[in-house]
Amino acid sequence: MYNEFYDRYEIIRELSCSRHSKVYLVRHRILDVYRVAKIFSGNQYEADRLLKEAHLIKNLKHPHIPVIYDIEQNIGEDNSSICIIEEYIDGKSLRQYVNDETGAGGNLSVHEICRIGVELCCILEYLHGFNGNGILHMDIKPDNIMLDINGKVKLIDFDNAVAGNAGVSVDSGSPLYAAPEQYSGEYAVTQSDVYSVGMVILFMVSHGHIKTDKGHNLAGIPRRYSRLYHVIEKSIHHQWGLRYSSVTLLKNELQGIMRRSGGTIEKHSYIVQVAGDKAGIGTTHTVMCMAHFFKKNGISCVVVDRSGNRRVLPPFLKNGLMEDGSYIYKGIRIIPDYNGAISVSAQKTDIILVDSGHSMRELENDKDIMDIAVENYAYIEVCVTGKHICEENKRLRKLKEDRVYMLNLVSATQFYELTDMLKGKKCYREPCIYDWCEDNPIFDETMNDFLQDNLSELWEDCRPDRLKECIGRLYEKISSIRYFKGVKKKKSR
Repeated sequence: MYNEFYDRYEIIRELSCSRHSKVYLVRHRILDVYRVAKIFSGNQYEADRLLKEAHLIKNLKHPHIPVIYDIEQNIGEDNSSICIIEEYIDGKSLRQYVNDETGAGGNLSVHEICRIGVELCCILEYLHGFNGNGILHMDIKPDNIMLDINGKVKLIDFDNAVAGNAGVSVDSGSPLYAAPEQYSGEYAVTQSDVYSVGMVILFMVSHGHIKTDKGHNLAGIPRRYSRLYHVIEKSIHHQWGLRYSSVTLLKNELQGIMRRSGGTIEKHSYIVQVAGDKAGIGTTHTVMCMAHFFKKNGISCVVVDRSGNRRVLPPFLKNGLMEDGSYIYKGIRIIPDYNGAISVSAQKTDIILVDSGHSMRELENDKDIMDIAVENYAYIEVCVTGKHICEENKRLRKLKEDRVYMLNLVSATQFYELTDMLKGKKCYREPCIYDWCEDNPIFDETMNDFLQDNLSELWEDCRPDRLKECIGRLYEKISSIRYFKGVKKKKSR
């Protein structure tokens, strides 16, 4: 096996070395491509742990996570080593990048720090939701974050990764960046990775010089980074229950700072994935109602069909075929599911509405959408559901904290009962609408709230018109009150 490895790979140089491992840059002799070879030597327990972790992450498919090509056992002169062959990332570590950018009096902009933080959170969103159970990285630090030659963030070194549902205690991690619970052998939690992201942000704002005193004091950090103080303090709180409960919430906070600092994620762009929790709940109808609302309010959007239902769209897609294969129907652009034949990323729009039918399909398997979600768009999940959601405790336990819930086919009374049971969740009532392309004032009010709560930058763009509309309604109410008061006075005389 020792000779077979060297028959296939030429060692270019050593990248790093530790007590039990060596990492090499190697070249595949036949394919003529560079890869990374991690060779581990140690006791059987360590070997079993490494193999378990390698198998844990071998099925990850994400554009910003290195691919594992091969796992070889019994290599080396004593046939006791393990070798993991991974994708090689041509770039530099975040530590090196920060040192290069801040040397000789330079600095990182707030926008750049947030961009790196957002891309890192997007990768962790994928990991934490992988296969339903999730994977926790547990060793996020500047040396394990790479920026490729295009500046895109990549996350490497999954040596300490654990399954999210494993309920295992952890006692590993890197000094400064590991959460307090990692030192005390407590169970691994999502917020442990949140802590590490917060420390990485602190590393960037401090230009690579983190204070090691208790509490990681922010004193001495330049005031130009003051907008990030709250994010850092909340992320690295000593008690994990008081940190951001998910990387999505942390990501949303960073995106808001990005926009307020003068940078955008691509002119207020969002991917809104809409899915029902059962067949017949009205997902496609909801998507088209939302698209109609956005259109009439001057917000550009495109509907992407990922429902898998071949019977829904064809009836009204008989006309309006565009050159690129998409359709225009009553002013709404619709992209059928052509297995990626039409590029979603080529659509210049404020909102991409994804119709996922009656299952919240994992968008990480949709490379076209996933790439732009990571790079340019904020991401929002909308679940269309009804009164049945509270009939089973199992359903309630599965509800995601950062998901938006559109309650369909419920009365006003049922809506208030459901929102009381769904405390802490963003819930909106969808009124009875027979024709999605007709105006409905109740749905307009619902969508105004949805817009303000979840797509705040687009709300700001529409705000002057909203303000004018509100003033008009207020004037009508005042006029009505004056009229009825006048009538009442006449009667009393």
